[in-house]
Amino acid sequence: MDLMTGLTAANQALGLVKQLRDLERAAGDAVFRDQIVKLQEALFDARSSLLDAKEALQEKDAQIAELGKAIDELNSGELCPACRNGKLKKIAGKKPRSQGMARAGIQEWTMRCDNDGCAHEETKLHDPNRFLEK
Repeated sequence: MDLMTGLTAANQALGLVKQLRDLERAAGDAVFRDQIVKLQEALFDARSSLLDAKEALQEKDAQIAELGKAIDELNSGELCPACRNGKLKKIAGKKPRSQGMARAGIQEWTMRCDNDGCAHEETKLHDPNRFLEK
């Protein structure tokens, strides 16, 4: 059962509660008991549906988290220009020789391809404040 089925069952149960209030005063014991049984069944159905929906939502949340991690992994790093399969990963960082660049927060990063069959390595400038783009 899904969430909508659970909500429908809960609405039916609330409708039966209203009917029970009206019947309690006017009807005999047999009709009242029959309505109680129907109410219990509707409430059990609603509970079951809502528990199923809760489990499904938790499973979807876990899947979304896993997909988010996979996307982050795929988006991290630049594509290796040598093998075009691996990603360049930072293995070292240091201040550049230029004092001005160092003061601006620019760093020299040594990058290496994470593909085992590729030995490509390069140095690039990392500019977190984007001074070099201006």
